[in-house]
Amino acid sequence: MQRPIWGVALASVIASAALGITTQRVIFIGDSLTVNQALLTQQMLPERVGRLLGDRVFIEALAAPGATMTNHGMVPGFGSQKALLEVLGGLYPPKAVVILLGTNDYDSESGTGVSTDAFRAAYSSFLATVPMATSVVCITPPWFAGESKPNAGGYTLEDYRAVIRQVCAKQTVVEGVNAIPHDPAYYLSGPHPNELGTELLSRAVAAALRPLISR
Repeated sequence: MQRPIWGVALASVIASAALGITTQRVIFIGDSLTVNQALLTQQMLPERVGRLLGDRVFIEALAAPGATMTNHGMVPGFGSQKALLEVLGGLYPPKAVVILLGTNDYDSESGTGVSTDAFRAAYSSFLATVPMATSVVCITPPWFAGESKPNAGGYTLEDYRAVIRQVCAKQTVVEGVNAIPHDPAYYLSGPHPNELGTELLSRAVAAALRPLISR
């Protein structure tokens, strides 16, 4: 998913100000559940949430398939990116940050899933980098059929959801596990929702964001 360069973002803010329009910026942090390459761009979670919230909300996504909160193998996780939001904030700080991570940290397939303690530390570290004035929406990973299989450390995906609920206790939590029915008919493959599943999740996320961006 392409992100607008700073010049475009700033031009959008200036144009909105000239028209007397309040534009709120929302950044999505996530993995393939956020930017699902099996779906067309306009069908992905950030775009759907943006349409539900309206033209006055400026949506960006910093997400990639396989992304994690922890440093996972050779790939750095979001939890280690101390200056990420500071750099992205610039002259136009986000009103809200939406986080959807955890499925790849669990990773029951490759046998390299991290411990819940490591996940908790990385998630907490990332939350500490969010500016005080920026609201946070933490999404628990949606259900998928194979999630009860323990990873190499003996943890199931529900254990990582429990960590998210704990570290995001002072934030807004969207239960992705409840937003989509526990039915393969709402999924493309594995943990990846199809269009219908993504639409249901986007409605839950949009509902959580509305009161936050209207403050």
